[in-house]
Amino acid sequence: IGIDPLSLHFLAAMLPAIALGSIGVAGVGGGGTFAALIVLSTLNFPVALVGIFIAIEPIVDMARTALNVNGSMMSGVLANRILNNHTADDMPAVIDRP
Repeated sequence: IGIDPLSLHFLAAMLPAIALGSIGVAGVGGGGTFAALIVLSTLNFPVALVGIFIAIEPIVDMARTALNVNGSMMSGVLANRILNNHTADDMPAVIDRP
């Protein structure tokens, strides 16, 4: 394609496109494909390259989801240990129900 990925012009065009694309598709299932479409069309790359992303995106998406779930569980465990919170079974009931 003949593009220097380290040129200042290329980086100045790429960074805003990636930032806006990542904000717009965060939390959307298969959002990586849409982000790739945004970035590729902004940088005048052939949009046909998205076919490659469509082929590998489900595999990468499963790994990304597993990593996000693992990170969320770990942050909950660490926050609980740091704050010394107890479970509801450890504390007496505050409200008595009839």
